[in-house]
Amino acid sequence: TGRMLKAGAARGMGLVDKLVRHRDNLRWEGRKAVLQKRQSKPAPFIKRLMAFGPARPYLVNKLREQGRDVERLREPTDGPWGRRIRQLAVSGRDSITTREEMELFLKDREEHVRERIRPALDRGATVVMDRDFHSSIAYQGARGGLDPSEIRAENERIAPPADLLLYLVIPAELAHERIVKNRQSERDLFEHEDYLRKVKEIFDAMPDPQMVRI
Repeated sequence: TGRMLKAGAARGMGLVDKLVRHRDNLRWEGRKAVLQKRQSKPAPFIKRLMAFGPARPYLVNKLREQGRDVERLREPTDGPWGRRIRQLAVSGRDSITTREEMELFLKDREEHVRERIRPALDRGATVVMDRDFHSSIAYQGARGGLDPSEIRAENERIAPPADLLLYLVIPAELAHERIVKNRQSERDLFEHEDYLRKVKEIFDAMPDPQMVRI
């Protein structure tokens, strides 16, 4: 069955080496995620927060090259609750309170854990996710009306802890510039510069020992 490694064991994999340079979209030189065979034990649950561009498939591909069974997931999901969240992100979040929005995320996440995450871990797969409840802490916390610690407590009752969190740190104004350039009219209401700056402040303050900041 899938086993949750301690944060130290996950770090021991040397998961972070270089990020691929993302010239057109990010205009900055970072480092791309490289999996090195420094640790024989698998890290079955890896979550990536704000991992843009080619870093996403690169991580999954490197794990699969090592012969791992990899389940790649994302949140919000494509289920009914996740679709509702995505719709609100575009049409307008003012129609619901922060508490109501968080409840949608909790329902989506609870279903996701039950139907996808837990079965994958139980069969021994490595689960790699785009976003998780840490994103909820930051995005709902930045909206106001709920304390980030309250959001964390509600989500930790539902979601299993990750062995490794990869947090790609870029300036809020650069993230906003990328969004405006690439999405134009399709960008959602989460993605305005002042709001993104608050989101980044909450991410930066997270104390999780398994979070690796890139």
